[in-house]
Formats: sequence, C-alpha cells, structure tokens
Amino acid sequence: HQHNQPQPQQMAQHSQHLVAAQHQHQQSQHQHHHRPGTVTSRPEPAPANTSKIDPTQIPSPGLTIDKERKAVFNTLKHALPPSASNHFPVVDDGAASPYIMRPSLHSAPSDSDLLRDSGLPWSILMTPLGPVSNDEANVPFIDSGNSGPIRCKRCRVYINPFVTFVDQGRRWKCNFCEMVNEVASEYFCNLDENGVRRDIHERTELSKGSVEYDVQNIAEYAFVGNAGTSGVTQETYKPVQLPLNYIFCIDVSLQAHV
Repeated sequence: HQHNQPQPQQMAQHSQHLVAAQHQHQQSQHQHHHRPGTVTSRPEPAPANTSKIDPTQIPSPGLTIDKERKAVFNTLKHALPPSASNHFPVVDDGAASPYIMRPSLHSAPSDSDLLRDSGLPWSILMTPLGPVSNDEANVPFIDSGNSGPIRCKRCRVYINPFVTFVDQGRRWKCNFCEMVNEVASEYFCNLDENGVRRDIHERTELSKGSVEYDVQNIAEYAFVGNAGTSGVTQETYKPVQLPLNYIFCIDVSLQAHV
C-alpha cells in the first residue's frame, strides 16, 4: 500500500493559498458588515410661520375698562351693559340701570323649553334704593296721591314704558300678562299717529326704567291705622306704617338644578 505524502514545498504553497483565501474571505465579510448603507435624504423641516400677530388687534382688558369708564351707557339704546366690575355713567332712557337690575342673560329665551335645554341660569340681581353716583341723575320720585300707583288688575305689575295704549288711549295692555286695563279719566291722554301718548315725556313712569312712588297714605302698601277706633273719621284717620318683613327663599332642591 503506497501512501503519497505531499512535498514540503507543495504543502507550503497550499498553505499560502489557504491563508490568502481566508484573508480574502475575511476582508469580504468585513466589507460586507461595515459597508455604509445608502444615505437617505431626510425631509427638510417645514419653514416656520413667519406671519406675526398684530399686537394692536389683541384685546386689552385695561383698554376695555378705560373705554367703558368714559362711555355713557344708555339703558334703552345699548343692549349689553359694561362689565359688572367696572363703574360707568348711566342714562335711564326707558330701562332700569344695570346698577339697579342686572340679569344674568341679556337675551332672554323665547320659551321655557329653550331655557331648560340651554342649561344657562337665568336670574336678576336687584339693588332697589341703591346709592347713586355723582355722575348719575337721581331716581324720579312720584307722588301717587290717594289713588296709589297705576297697576295691572290681574298681575299687579306697575305701569311702565313697555305697556301699550289701545282704544285711542282709553285702555292700556299689560306687557306681562297682556291684560287690558281701563285708563282713569284723570290719567287719560290722546295718542299720536304712532300710538304713543303725547305726554309720555311728562310721565316719568312711562319714560324711565326706575321710579320711586310715595305710598305713605295708601293702605294697600302695608299700612294700618286707627280706622277701626271708635270716633275716628276720615279727617282724623292717621295711617301708621308697619315694619317691613323680609323673607328669603332659596330653592336648593334637585329640581332646581335640572
């Protein structure tokens, strides 16, 4: 049996070929693993909005307050009063001053369903007989005499600038319950071509939103006297004013929050 052994020179050459092949293979792997990948271009960021807000167009609470303080508020001409935290001059030209009556909603819903669905609270903050500032006119004072203020027979609302006179001024229609009331002969006045009383500017109760009545001699307004006393006549009758009683009712039931 003959076994041929390779010559040392052939073995050295063969070994060199193997080393070269391995080295070439390692370089190929090294280049394969460390070859830089394809560089993809990233999208450029969108340019920033260069438009700027005009500072003069931004509402300024300070400037608004200054304007409200200088502007005169006409109660019947303007729909929305200035801020409640601000002081401003008021001219009563047919509606109550916001200092006396301020509603939470200045546009009243047309019906109760709309008010309920909106979920907005509707209330009125009232300050009767409140102080009057120096730049405001005093609330007109009316001496109603012995007959008392003119009021609706059904709902007892006081006659006001929003009632309408019909039948040539002989009757007036209540703006709350729409009851048609008779006009007393001493209170009668003709109407103009627009259905407005000709003495409307002479009657403060028909031209002002807030008035005060003198009712000290009217028995209807919590007055009692000595009429039941023996020997007292109409001339010797002296009305005595009773102390006022205040009742505050606050509805905190579940239905009040619905």
